[in-house]
Amino acid sequence: MSDHTGRNDPCPCGSGRKYKQCCLPTADAIEMRWHQLRQAEGRLIPELLQVALDAWGKEGFRKAQLQFYQGFEPPDDPASDPEFESLFITWFGLGFAPATRLSFPTAVAAVHQYLAAAPALSELERRFLVEAARRPVSFHHVTAVDPGRSLDLEDLLTGETCQVVERSASRTVRRGGVLYARTLTLDGVSIMVGCGTTLMPPSYRTDIANVRERLAGSPRRLSTGEVAEHDDVLRRWYLEVADQIHNPAPPKLQNTDGDPLAPTTLHFELQCSPDEAFDALKSLNVVEDDEDALLDDSSHDPSGRLQSFHLTWNKAGNRLHASWDNTSLGSIEVEGTSLVATVNSNRRAGRLRRQIEKRLRGRVLFLRTVVESVDAMLAQARRQQPVPVDDQSPELAEMTAGLAEQGWNEWLDTPVPALDGETPREATASEAGRERLAALLDDFEWRGGVQPAPVERLRAQLGL
Repeated sequence: MSDHTGRNDPCPCGSGRKYKQCCLPTADAIEMRWHQLRQAEGRLIPELLQVALDAWGKEGFRKAQLQFYQGFEPPDDPASDPEFESLFITWFGLGFAPATRLSFPTAVAAVHQYLAAAPALSELERRFLVEAARRPVSFHHVTAVDPGRSLDLEDLLTGETCQVVERSASRTVRRGGVLYARTLTLDGVSIMVGCGTTLMPPSYRTDIANVRERLAGSPRRLSTGEVAEHDDVLRRWYLEVADQIHNPAPPKLQNTDGDPLAPTTLHFELQCSPDEAFDALKSLNVVEDDEDALLDDSSHDPSGRLQSFHLTWNKAGNRLHASWDNTSLGSIEVEGTSLVATVNSNRRAGRLRRQIEKRLRGRVLFLRTVVESVDAMLAQARRQQPVPVDDQSPELAEMTAGLAEQGWNEWLDTPVPALDGETPREATASEAGRERLAALLDDFEWRGGVQPAPVERLRAQLGL
């Protein structure tokens, strides 16, 4: 019987049926074997740790830490690091060996020292250690969750599948996410022996596919041996991702032109009448050519002369959203001799100032620029409570739903960076594209939101 047989794999007995339909152990047999494997793990992993410490001492332990953490500073107090107990201890006993015997009595991994010197091991314990030493730590896509019982996993590097019996993690792990773990299967029962503490969102499956292709040199799966060879590289990648997830960099906020957000107000003094200013500036609005419509919010003095007005500065189309027929770039408010222009980036501020001074040459005096911090802008936005969906009028709700529907229909034929620049429809033509697309849709589902993506409809439209 294979030592890593998934439920959907062909049964090792040669019947031609799937393992789950043939020789899969009974529920009682699975429960008993699971307890035996956990007991073996609980006894043997601490003994491997002691073997490693006896063989290499403090110097070897420090070298192991430096290799494990791959450039990250090892914790002063190992017990304070969640990855120490969950990953390091099993790796130290099963995978670490000094690069040279110089200053050390042996360069053989602790597990192999233990196997050679421990004849009193039971047959199951010996098989456990041999299989644990053979199995590398890898990235696993959680394809199904049975809370309180098990997780169905697909190895994203090798393509192997298994169902691990897992009482605690199955209560918190979400379908679609990615675990960095070592899986071990004996007699049709699978467990995790060492698992990273960070569950990665589905979007990271695309990054892992890219890593796999770089390591393989082609869009193919890796062998178990190849995954083991790249253990240091893969662990470094996991530690970097975990650090990014727990200590995310501040988001780079941009406007629809791709400029960094910088809420900016330009203050001018008019040296002409508001009427003259309106005539000079009205063409900054390329969408509305009806002067009466442009002056909807204007005011006049008792003699009928224009006193104040508001103008939107815009342009036709939008490079990010094909369905937009125009893009608002900023606004201009005139009140008597005061002209105040607001934009959301430094580049737009420079462009609008040049336009105003060109159109009102000799009739306007620039006074000052005020740039608001993005943090202050976000704080103000948080204070402005949106209208709850349930409180929207039926007309507004219908319009919002229609815009969302139109946007998702356009998305199907829009190049997406996460799909290597392909559109979602184009991505369905290749195995690699479908893998990335499935990860992207799972990520939409994972993140949810006030108006979540219609994931099931998109899957159906794409034939996934």
